[in-house]
Amino acid sequence: MKNLFRDILTICATLLLLLGCSETNYPGGEISPYIGLYDVRTLYKGNPVDLNLESLKGSRQLAATVISDHREGNLPSGMLVVQDVRRLGFLRGITIPLGEEAANYLPGDSLIIDIEGTVLDRVDGTLQIKNVTSDRITKAGSGAQVLMTLVNAAKIAANPEDYESTLVAL
Repeated sequence: MKNLFRDILTICATLLLLLGCSETNYPGGEISPYIGLYDVRTLYKGNPVDLNLESLKGSRQLAATVISDHREGNLPSGMLVVQDVRRLGFLRGITIPLGEEAANYLPGDSLIIDIEGTVLDRVDGTLQIKNVTSDRITKAGSGAQVLMTLVNAAKIAANPEDYESTLVAL
């Protein structure tokens, strides 16, 4: 009886191994439409990058929180600054030249931004996603917690791109 049970178990295990193998890693899976800013920022290698389904590996949108505040006039007008922690828990940000409409968004606004067909480029020392228009932005909510990184000046000096376009406290 023990041998029969062992033989049946061996046959079942073998069948599961054979049937479980397929040519794709994720049959039926779908790529998330959302990509983290960490991943977007890593695409830039010194030259402008067209952001499309191929370069974004099938994704096309950012889900980010606004950190720019134009009410006090303490940043360049027309620049929308957003950040997220979607990838690996790393807080990363990006600047989006949006024109006068950037002032319509407040810190803590949650935005969905369609970035397919835009361009990632460094302009005047700031990494930006260019060619975003207000019709590509959907406000998903407001009053979200705005995360901030507690850091010292030496860390920023050592790795400035890790903190660029993010909210930091020194």
